[in-house]
Amino acid sequence: MRTLILSAICLVSSVGSLSAQSDKRPLQPSDIYRMEHIGGHTVSPDGNWVLFTLSKYDSVKDKGNSWLNMVSWDGKETVRLTHSTRAGDAAWSPDNRYISFLASGEGEEPSQIHLMDRRGGEAYKLTSIKGDIM
Repeated sequence: MRTLILSAICLVSSVGSLSAQSDKRPLQPSDIYRMEHIGGHTVSPDGNWVLFTLSKYDSVKDKGNSWLNMVSWDGKETVRLTHSTRAGDAAWSPDNRYISFLASGEGEEPSQIHLMDRRGGEAYKLTSIKGDIM
């Protein structure tokens, strides 16, 4: 039940950002660059936080950016965890203390596995895989 409520909070916050626009006009293709997209949500083991990805497309650089965020189960507190240009596929540690995720910086390929304390601080890069792994 709590998972359903947390998923609804993520959905409402994404829809709310779109309805906050005051200008009433048909949706244009260029509007996609102004929208933020929520995805990849996962509930913490203790059920108090939802980890999710917030993505936005950059029309100038012609690429997508994504950041990890977490929101409290009641929606009262939101924390941005990463400032990387591409981060996602996050998971909680069983003890609720750490978050692992894939991320890549500017010009870095492929994405690497990172680990960070959920209370903040710098992420620690666990892997240094070079080139195409598939």
